[in-house]
Amino acid sequence: TEKVHGLTWLFVWWCWQCCGTITNPKLLFVDEPTSGLDSAAALVVMRLLHMYCKKGMMIICTIHQPRPAIWSLFEK
Repeated sequence: TEKVHGLTWLFVWWCWQCCGTITNPKLLFVDEPTSGLDSAAALVVMRLLHMYCKKGMMIICTIHQPRPAIWSLFEK
């Protein structure tokens, strides 16, 4: 996995995610959340976003060529 200043992309994404949701927003814009991640990490990220949707957060997301496991997480 590629690293950013010694950190994996997934760890950097988790840090960003925590900062972005700390105030529990009603709406979250996410631009290509799986970009640069391997397929396993991308699935973890999308499952987390799906969990937020189930808790009532609206997420607007762009994603390119999602695999079937990720595509099935999108509801609308």
